[in-house]
Amino acid sequence: MLYCQVGHRSSVDLFALHLVGYDRLRNYYGSWEEWGNRPDLPVALIK
Repeated sequence: MLYCQVGHRSSVDLFALHLVGYDRLRNYYGSWEEWGNRPDLPVALIK
């Protein structure tokens, strides 16, 4: 599964992987925007 902020940038990676032969691919459209805005889900912070 590929993801980025809202799924737009990761679609380029998805397309490239498709071109080289991968066929079981998914793009999580909600991505970080959805996960990062939910206080009940874990987030690791790098200091």
